[in-house]
Amino acid sequence: MSNEHRLRRLAKEAIGAARVPAGQPKGTWGGNGTGRVCDVCGLPIPGDEIEFEVEFSQEAGQSHTYHLHSQCFAAWEFERHAFEAEECQARSNGGRPPAI
Repeated sequence: MSNEHRLRRLAKEAIGAARVPAGQPKGTWGGNGTGRVCDVCGLPIPGDEIEFEVEFSQEAGQSHTYHLHSQCFAAWEFERHAFEAEECQARSNGGRPPAI
């Protein structure tokens, strides 16, 4: 399994387990790693790597920020768009999965 496939699987699992949202973030920033743990793969993001901070609005005006490696961010973006497409398809089918 390639690293890309592994990261996409981890991102899909993180979305499914609600460790990271599948929706559109309020804001996204990138910079040097801060040592925080990546919310997709669970590994620290060292200072010599790029860290993405992804912010989501929550109830009562609060927000929550998630931290991701740059490759984990790319995998999460891919999988969240796939999740949105599946949700849209399910709604258009009356909540049923698409016919194969």
